[in-house]
Amino acid sequence: MKKILLAVATIATTMSMANGITTVGAGLGLVASKNPITNKFDVNGTVNVDARHLVPVYRINSNTEIVAGGGGNIKLEFPKTGEFDILGLKLSGALVHFDAVGYGTAQVKYNHTKDLALRAGAKLGLGAGVDIIAGKAEALGAEKLKAKGEAGIALPINAVFGVDYKNASFDLELGTNLHPSADGAGASLNFGLNAGYSF
Repeated sequence: MKKILLAVATIATTMSMANGITTVGAGLGLVASKNPITNKFDVNGTVNVDARHLVPVYRINSNTEIVAGGGGNIKLEFPKTGEFDILGLKLSGALVHFDAVGYGTAQVKYNHTKDLALRAGAKLGLGAGVDIIAGKAEALGAEKLKAKGEAGIALPINAVFGVDYKNASFDLELGTNLHPSADGAGASLNFGLNAGYSF
């Protein structure tokens, strides 16, 4: 965890010293992941906050350039209820999951006019995914209230398509989020739409 936080801090420090555009925003999305108990895919809503800094690194022609940079994102899934397995304990209750990641991105940016630009590229992140479950578990034939938490690695890999109009910025993201663990790599499919303000 210390290495992850150090990497995020290094990215933020590097970007803060470079000329470019900083965008702060938030968004909504959907995530689909397989429930190991029911063996079915669960679809859930998400809400996130995001901050990034992009700098131009290569000009292709008078209207097109490559921009690169990094940022941070915190994504929270809407709480869901059911049966869950965490740390080997099966609980019947409510699950809250969130990811906190730092990421790097490279995108092709087409400046259609002075106020309107289109972007397309990819984002690769590294951070922590956390599950918190509160519910009832059977212990010695009786139900007892339990609260359990589990943290692991989160590796989001997304394609991003963006539109910038003046100071407004909109991003559509599609991709996957890997959660490597000792039991193997879990994965979820992600879809999201973000809106932000650039300065």
